[in-house]
Amino acid sequence: MSQATECRVCGKPVSPSDSYCQHCGADLSNHSRLATITDRVPGMQPGSSLRNLGVGILYFLLTPLLFYLLPVFAAIAAFKNWRGIATRTAKLPGISAGGGAMSGIAAFVYLIALMGLVGAGVPADTASEPTAAPSTENETTPHETPSQTPIVTPAPTETSEPTDQSNQQSGTSQTATPVATQTATSTLTLTATASPTPNPVETQAQATPTPRPATPTPQPTTTATPDHRTGTITAITDGDTVDIRFADGSTDTLRLLGVDTPETYGDVNPDEFEGVPDTEAGRNCLETRAKDATEFTRSRLLGEEVTLSFDDNEGRRGSYDRLLVYVSVDGEPFNIQLVEQGYARVYDSQFERRSSFYDAEAAAQDAGIGVWDCRNVRTPTPTPESAPPNSGGTLEVASIHADAPGNDHENLNEEYITFDNTGSQAVDISGYVISDTADHEYTVPEGTTVGAGEQITLYTGSGANSADSLYWRSESAVWNNGGDTIIVEETSGEVVIERTYE
Repeated sequence: MSQATECRVCGKPVSPSDSYCQHCGADLSNHSRLATITDRVPGMQPGSSLRNLGVGILYFLLTPLLFYLLPVFAAIAAFKNWRGIATRTAKLPGISAGGGAMSGIAAFVYLIALMGLVGAGVPADTASEPTAAPSTENETTPHETPSQTPIVTPAPTETSEPTDQSNQQSGTSQTATPVATQTATSTLTLTATASPTPNPVETQAQATPTPRPATPTPQPTTTATPDHRTGTITAITDGDTVDIRFADGSTDTLRLLGVDTPETYGDVNPDEFEGVPDTEAGRNCLETRAKDATEFTRSRLLGEEVTLSFDDNEGRRGSYDRLLVYVSVDGEPFNIQLVEQGYARVYDSQFERRSSFYDAEAAAQDAGIGVWDCRNVRTPTPTPESAPPNSGGTLEVASIHADAPGNDHENLNEEYITFDNTGSQAVDISGYVISDTADHEYTVPEGTTVGAGEQITLYTGSGANSADSLYWRSESAVWNNGGDTIIVEETSGEVVIERTYE
């Protein structure tokens, strides 16, 4: 007599002659290991087939996702008693042989607890260290956070996708929440041992660390120049170039924006100054005006505290690495004063204040002052060996006071020339023209006579003429401190005095 055997799927007794189980429909004709596996795997058919191969490959690819869904599958299988799983596990508390909702919940809790125990059993070398995101892409240790409970720390695989992991972990936590209120005593005990709802972001960071950007390498920076700075002028190079010392002790060289004075060092170029002839007389005149501009800048800026400002249309530094600036002293802009008083021309560029500078230059040109006075220079007449007598009188230069105390341009009456009549007769000098090589000219008023043995002084500034004093009424200094030539011509144009001093 045939002895009954047990169905490997549902566990119920079957006859050896049966091809299929009368209870669960399992194929009893092939009890090989493969048949047993295909009978028990959802989606597969008993026996071997291409479908089973495809389902197996799909399970392999979806293993990370299925791992986190395993408690859900277990709950569904127990609820429906799929393939007799509830019947076979009915010995466990909470699972009934026929399945049902309570069996599904109990199966879910058991799987969660099992996964937690497996995760807790993995050793962690950094158990005492606080949770931290991996510092490099190669540090991918998935169990660096011992404070996470078994629910939070399933063993991740290399093919897991962070997004799916986060979603599934979140879903797991939400499903686990009602267990505490519905499960019997044993179930409550299991739930109580689990940690609070896991943080999906933390688990994702452990499974697949988010690369952190490396600490940026400090780049060399250039200290930006503020829009306004103050400092003290320490040296004057020429009319448009000075040195400054800032409050922090640093120093720099300044090039005044928008202006160009004649060169003090090196050759002057008359072509840069409109209307000035490119002759020796023109160059000599510009060299004299270069010294005048330097003296003017020195008298106004040297030792003074000034404020610097910059121009958005110009770079902060020029080709010689000098700061390109506007300078103000006592609240008054200095650059444009050089143009207004004829010490400089406008440097042709796109600086913002160029319109007012060009207006100032036009006014200085019309007045013929400063460098623009050099447009009318001429070569002096050669000096005769001896000056002709004038009715027995002889006019000579007695003294020259070209260097006035302080700023020559502000102390004009301290710049003067004294003439002496060394003859025996009075000399009528009415209409005489007194000039220098830069073609500054003064015409002696009518009725001016220098008596025998007497002197008369010509002052550069303003005042009332008298028998012994004449006033040029010039707006700026005439006689160059570093050397010049005094030329005196009669009304006929004949030179009676030509005196050069150094």
